[in-house]
Amino acid sequence: MGGVNFVICAILLSFSLISNSVAFKYHVPVLIWGPGGSTGANEGISSLTRLQANDFTNHLMKKVHAKKPPIILFAESTLSVEDFSHQDAYENGNFPSLKTLIKSEKGFEFLPSVEQPVSALTGSELASYGYSTSDFSDEPLQKGKVYLFRLDDAESKEDRSEMLRRHDAKISEIYKKLAAKNPDLVAVFTGQLSSWFEPAEVTRVRRDISNDTSSVILRSNKTLLYSPKAPVLRVGEKEALLSGSPTSFPDDERENTLKAIYAYNVPALGLPNLKLRIYFRNDSASDWQLTEIEYETSTETMLLQPDQPIGAPFGHSYHVSGPLLFANKTVSLTFPDGLQVEPWLGEAQTAFSYADESTPFFTAPIWMGIFVMTLFGMIMLWALTMILDIRTMDQFDDPKGKTITVNVTD
Repeated sequence: MGGVNFVICAILLSFSLISNSVAFKYHVPVLIWGPGGSTGANEGISSLTRLQANDFTNHLMKKVHAKKPPIILFAESTLSVEDFSHQDAYENGNFPSLKTLIKSEKGFEFLPSVEQPVSALTGSELASYGYSTSDFSDEPLQKGKVYLFRLDDAESKEDRSEMLRRHDAKISEIYKKLAAKNPDLVAVFTGQLSSWFEPAEVTRVRRDISNDTSSVILRSNKTLLYSPKAPVLRVGEKEALLSGSPTSFPDDERENTLKAIYAYNVPALGLPNLKLRIYFRNDSASDWQLTEIEYETSTETMLLQPDQPIGAPFGHSYHVSGPLLFANKTVSLTFPDGLQVEPWLGEAQTAFSYADESTPFFTAPIWMGIFVMTLFGMIMLWALTMILDIRTMDQFDDPKGKTITVNVTD
């Protein structure tokens, strides 16, 4: 009986966790401000209320139905209440410009939990309220329209607070320009998903690498190397970007060794004839390694060692997304956004093979989360099992019958 109760508790707990996570995933905060929304009905909503999508639409339309002002919808990919309350060590919040802006308006409203507000304000249901939806552009705003402005993702080496402050300045700038020409403008700031959840699909911007001057592609007859950003060469206190297309020499292949050779002209460092030799080795029959890069000028030659092991099985490429450093005492070569590299390419091979990642999937935070949730789940299952094992009395005294007696013997 105890085993059956344990299984039932496990199933109930799993369904409870899944349903709660799905429910909270799409509930995000909403900030509404602007003179166009202060003249309509103003229904007080408790801060503990979780508004459904249709309830939120009705609430907003009641505020704007009289004049049907244009609505500008600023949408983050992810947003949570904690983003509004977060402060750094200097007590600076994520939205200083927005805070100052809404103080100067006639009224604003903050709804801490609304289900899919972006979908609610861009769906076909708005037609019944006399509103339509379009993406934001430079054209003049029209009454009875919701203009969607999607805020971009974080830039390279930009943390979440820096991204939100950049968006804060952008929102304030756009709103002030629009409000100067549209005195009844209504602004809405919200997100698509809660920032406590990772999106199932990551939006990526497709780039034409051949026209991307910031990226670097080094190709020889048997090696291929790609970096999203040009590497930085530092000699002493000076540094320069190794951008552009270097001169490529035929690969120097010997027993268990392959050298890819590239020549650069770096006038910023006074190096008109710089050569970089990338050394690959295959000491084992199944793996290859990038062991070092040889730095050669007209006056000196030295080996730059990587700060982490670089290698993969044959037929695979190697990829690292973080900064990668090759260094000696006075010279360093840094790939700021990592690189992808593969030696010993096949005869007809023009692209990378399957990439081995430098970062393992089960990182320390993941293991910590699994351990804590497992411990929490065991405690909850044990508690629910104890509750289900509680037994009530199944016999009671009959006032008209014989009294129940219990014989106690020593």
